[in-house]
Amino acid sequence: MPFRELQGQEAALGFLQGALRRGRIPSAYLFLGPHHVGKRTAALALAQALNCPDEAARAAADACGVCPSCRKIEQAVHPDVETIRPDGQFLRIDQ
Repeated sequence: MPFRELQGQEAALGFLQGALRRGRIPSAYLFLGPHHVGKRTAALALAQALNCPDEAARAAADACGVCPSCRKIEQAVHPDVETIRPDGQFLRIDQ
């Protein structure tokens, strides 16, 4: 799901897209907030934007959402994108 399809969290999305436009992506982001506000969705949208080869989408600091890379991320089968879930109550270092 590209950034343009996300609803709410405009400030956070603007921050992420600004980093993409500047070409200055830090080595890690931490997505925090209450349950069910779109943290995982926003993180996957960022992964799509970083991996999408579509030049027009990249110029817009977004993903196309339809290329093989974007579809693999959407289907959770992209070899370069891994989702880590807590093992119990906490996320452990070795995860």
